[in-house]
Amino acid sequence: MSTTQWNKIQTPSNPDSFTNLTTDLGTLASKTNAVVYVASSAERDALAPPGGKYAGMVVSRTDLPGAALQTYDGSAWATQQIMKAWGNTVIVGSASGLLTNLQSGAVVPVIQGGTAVASTDAAGNLAIAYPAAFPNGVIASVAMNGDSNTGNLLMAGAGAFTQTVSTLYINVKTANTGAIVASSTVRVNWVALGW
Repeated sequence: MSTTQWNKIQTPSNPDSFTNLTTDLGTLASKTNAVVYVASSAERDALAPPGGKYAGMVVSRTDLPGAALQTYDGSAWATQQIMKAWGNTVIVGSASGLLTNLQSGAVVPVIQGGTAVASTDAAGNLAIAYPAAFPNGVIASVAMNGDSNTGNLLMAGAGAFTQTVSTLYINVKTANTGAIVASSTVRVNWVALGW
């Protein structure tokens, strides 16, 4: 038999009459700063730790995309911004208010990265398709030579990398001479940040 504490930690009942195991473990569980998983705002608001809710109390809302974390500041609950890798549900906002939406948590940044072996065309250009298209746009991308055996290659775009929500376009040149690396196979390590 066990007892369930306010933060859903289960503690065993006393094994015999000579110990106070349930009370001792219950005190320990109540003082443990654990993330409490809740399925709704109503379940979150019904949490009743000894002494009431406290500043810094954290819950994970399993009813929200990505099981968003919410923290109690002493008077209200605030959703915490969580960086997400592609594969989780993404919350999106408008491009015109991107910074505001990032700060408020209305938009979750998406980071994708990897390594790709691709062939350049006669002008030294190549394209890398992202594993999944960004829902709204790409903020920045970085690419570099992924194979030290191929010499010192420079990965660049025309003034900046060119990208769409689904593809990163790169121009490959040698770093020391600036010569175009035409019709060659190269390995590219890349990272892209979008929303």
